[in-house]
Amino acid sequence: MSNVAPAEKEYQVSKEDAAWGRLIAGQQGISGSRIAETLGITLQAFLNMGFQPCGVMKIPYQKEFKVYEATLRESLNDHPEVVKARSRKTGAKSGFQAAETRRKKCVGVLSNKRPDIEELYEALVEKLWNPASEKDLLDGSLYLELPAMLWDALQPWDCCEDEAVEIIVDILWAVTKMRTWKVDENTKEQHEPLVLGIWRRDVKIDADIEAYKNVFLAAIRHLKFDDIPKYEGRRRAWEELKDMSQRSWPKDG
Repeated sequence: MSNVAPAEKEYQVSKEDAAWGRLIAGQQGISGSRIAETLGITLQAFLNMGFQPCGVMKIPYQKEFKVYEATLRESLNDHPEVVKARSRKTGAKSGFQAAETRRKKCVGVLSNKRPDIEELYEALVEKLWNPASEKDLLDGSLYLELPAMLWDALQPWDCCEDEAVEIIVDILWAVTKMRTWKVDENTKEQHEPLVLGIWRRDVKIDADIEAYKNVFLAAIRHLKFDDIPKYEGRRRAWEELKDMSQRSWPKDG
């Protein structure tokens, strides 16, 4: 704390401000984060202005922190650098809000015919916004139809719906990762995931329940049991599937 010299004058600090810490060195003041918050700018923007701290304070059970003249909160309000930084922060916030609005609209389009599983589409859009794009999610019918197909096939119990959402989102996420698709040892060609074939051929679960079972078991094993031997992981995934689903699944193995 020796780099902070005692100030030569008394700074006017309110009782409220003084209560925000115990003086360790120099003069009482307020933290840079509180000044930045009052000015409507980021802490880094305030620090970049190069003001020297007037003291060091400490809140019980927390780390020491540098403090600055309390008058900076008022005197810097119209400073050109503050005005510029405030504008940048507002612009970034507007951009974030605009992205949030687009995401909500995307969810609305996807869940339009299935409002009962809107939470599934919300989780899907949040997960796939990157690497997929808004255009990817809305073009075609993959992200419109496949989540609903998988949900209806899984038939989760009410108490397991959050877990079911996680599993189905993971399945759709894996579809976007082409580098994880299996490669034929002979032809060296990639094979599309089983779940994509189910969707392309519009396979109903009653027609091939075994294929759906394999899709879900692979996803559950990947999410929960990827760190144990494959056989044991699949066995545990099978137990999870039976517990979460209302459907009667054929015995595995």
